[in-house]
Amino acid sequence: MLFIGKDRESINQAYRNIIWSILISALIVGALMVTLGFILARSITNPISKVADSLNESSNQIALAAREVSVGSQNIAERASEQAASLEQTSASLEEIDSMTRQNADNAGKANSMMSDTSLVVEQANTSMSQLTTSMQAISEASNETAKIIKTIDEIAFQTNLLALNAAVEAARAGEAGAGFAVVAEEVRNLAIRSAEAAKNTADLIDDTVKKISSGCELVNKTNEAFSRVASSSKEIGELVSEISTASQEQTHGIGQISTAVTEMDKVVQANAATAEESASASEELNAQAATMKNVVSQLVTLVGGTTVNDTSSVKDRLVGIKERPGANRAEARKLASPMPKKATAQTRAHPRKINPEEVIPLDEKQDFTAF
Repeated sequence: MLFIGKDRESINQAYRNIIWSILISALIVGALMVTLGFILARSITNPISKVADSLNESSNQIALAAREVSVGSQNIAERASEQAASLEQTSASLEEIDSMTRQNADNAGKANSMMSDTSLVVEQANTSMSQLTTSMQAISEASNETAKIIKTIDEIAFQTNLLALNAAVEAARAGEAGAGFAVVAEEVRNLAIRSAEAAKNTADLIDDTVKKISSGCELVNKTNEAFSRVASSSKEIGELVSEISTASQEQTHGIGQISTAVTEMDKVVQANAATAEESASASEELNAQAATMKNVVSQLVTLVGGTTVNDTSSVKDRLVGIKERPGANRAEARKLASPMPKKATAQTRAHPRKINPEEVIPLDEKQDFTAF
């Protein structure tokens, strides 16, 4: 019995030793499992935290770039609107100038037509003056010939007077027999004297007429020369008016082209203004998406590490700084903000999609994180 009691006590002692060994082994294995779980959790959460930090920084930079693009787009839209208003005023002024130029071109055309008619009239008057000059010269020549004839008549009257004197002398010598012949000789002498006086008067008249005709010829020549100069000046004026008319038409055509170009520029500027407004709207939407991404990153960091992102105030301060100083970080914004496709932008503006944390890092609901 004594032996049996000792064996039972040794068995109980061995059983207790085995239990303590199992407990110690379990504690050691549990400690190892906890250590391995902590190391595994750290190996998973550290990359995720780094990714979350990178996403947080990227969202901050995207917010900065979006705000910068929004401010720049608003400025562009305002300037484009001002430019569009200026172009509208310029277009209206060009229309008025175009109307005035067309009126000037029409007036120049009418003046050109009138100058053509005036040139024809001046040419006809010049031709008539040339004919009048020729006629005056012919009259002057005829007067000279008439003066020669009158001079011949005067000479004949003088010779007749001499013959009458000779006949009277011979009649006186004949005595009573030549008394009748003396009477005839006296009458012939009287006729010769009267013919000489008439020839002298006619010669005086012809001389006066020739002088007047000479003066008239000089005046006609001067008038003809003046009409020739007027005709030449009218021709030159007609050419100038024709050139002015052609230049006015070309100017009208050029102003029409400028007006068309300004109208097209106005359309382009209005389109640019609309595009700038759309860009500003897209930038605001991008800013909202960046804020959503920041919230998602905060949720992700909270989900993974149990901490939250606390740099929102600094981001807001930077955004306020950009708002107060547009263009301060424009180079940085241009580097960080990638161009957004038009279709994607339109879809984003039309249907803004909310981003869930599960879409950023999908987690399986069946996974067990008790080991963490």
